[in-house]
Order: sequence, then structure tokens, then C-alpha cells
Amino acid sequence: MKLSLFIVIGALFCATVKSSERSSLIRELMKKNGSDFVQAFQCMVDVVGTVSNANGFSELWSQSEPVAKYHLEKWLMCPQAGDKLAVVLCNIREGLLTIQVLNEYFQLVFAQNPKVSKLIAVEYYKRCASFELVDDFLPEFLNEKEIIINDMI
Repeated sequence: MKLSLFIVIGALFCATVKSSERSSLIRELMKKNGSDFVQAFQCMVDVVGTVSNANGFSELWSQSEPVAKYHLEKWLMCPQAGDKLAVVLCNIREGLLTIQVLNEYFQLVFAQNPKVSKLIAVEYYKRCASFELVDDFLPEFLNEKEIIINDMI
């Protein structure tokens, strides 16, 4: 059963890499142990929590935060997953699950208050400047940092 699941995940992964314009995340996760990405997303989760709490979304964030942190913790453990393939699959799975949790949260919050995306982006660039890895993976609000920051001024 687990072997079948890995084969399905591997096939989906290959299809995603071939069809995705943003396959750089997956390529990077294959090269590294993922710790740089985990640190970047830990910083993002901290920023989202701060901005959410300051803008009336603390109750909604309290539902997503534990799930995001759970996947971040599992992501940190990926280097101990076993052989190289298991490590790669773990990095991909936990990385994508973390991104999924954040994207689902962002969709809910941004539908209620689109300006929160700018607040998160500005705070992210203030606190997480050394982790610009996230730019490629959350482009909905992070790709245009100069425009976003200028709009806030």
C-alpha cells in the first residue's frame, strides 16, 4: 500500500514538474534538505500570525496556524526520512502541504480584507529579508514587493 502511494505521489510529482511554471521550488527541494525553505516559511508563519492578530483575524488564524506549524515541524524532520528518495518526497510533500495551508488561509482572509495581503508582504520583507525564497512560491502578493511597498507609503 505504501509503495503504491509513493508511486502515485512520484507520478503526480513528475507531472507537476513538467506542467508547472513554478517547478523551481520542487527542483530546489530535490537539491537541498529543505531547511532553508522551512526557515523561510517559519518566518512567514510568524509574520502571518502577527498581522492576522493585529487586524482582527486571530480566530481564523488560530485554526490554520497549528496545521501550518505541524507541517513545518514534519518538514524539519525530512532529513531523517531515510534514503535520498524518501527525503526528497518528504520535502516535497511537507513543503507543498505548508504552502497549501497558507494559500487556503490567504484566500479566506484576502476575500474579507484585500489590504491584509499588502500588510503581510510589507512585514515579510521587514522581518524575513534574508529568506526571499518564498517570493517564487507565493507570487499572489509577494512578487511585486516594490509596487506593494510603494502603495503602502
